Amino acid sequence: MDEYDSEVPVTRDSFNAENDIAIFMGPITSSYRRITAVELTALMKNDRKLAIIDVRPPDGYRTGHICGAVSVPVDAIEERCQELDTERLIVVYGGAPWSAEGAVAADKLHTLSFHNVLVLDGGLSVWKNAGGCLELETGPPLH
Repeated sequence: MDEYDSEVPVTRDSFNAENDIAIFMGPITSSYRRITAVELTALMKNDRKLAIIDVRPPDGYRTGHICGAVSVPVDAIEERCQELDTERLIVVYGGAPWSAEGAVAADKLHTLSFHNVLVLDGGLSVWKNAGGCLELETGPPLH
C-alpha cells in the first residue's frame, strides 16, 4: 500500500495505468493532420468525394451530427471499413476537444490502408460553436 493511499483517491497502480494511456494517446492525437471547422466548411462546398465520419457512439449521432456525416463508431471501424473508399478524403470527428475518438479513428483507418484521413480539430463541439450545419438522424439540417 502506498503512503498516500489514505489521502489521495488515486493509487499507484491506477495512476500508472492512466499515465500509460496518456503516454500512448499523446503520439496518436498529434500524428494525424487536423482540419479546422472553417477548412471543413470550404471542403464541404468544393469536394464531392469528401466523406465525413462521426465516430461517436450511435446515440450521440442521433442527437445531432455534421450535415452529410455518416455514423461509424470508433469501436466499429474495423468491421465497417469495407464501406469506405480508400482513395477518398475522409474527415473523422468525435464529440469534444479533449476527446481522443477522432485521433483513434484516424489511427485505425490509417492502419487499414486509408491514408487520406483528417481529424476535425475540436470535434463536434467546436463545429457547433463555429455555426456549422447540423442535422438529426432523420430530420432536416439545423443551422
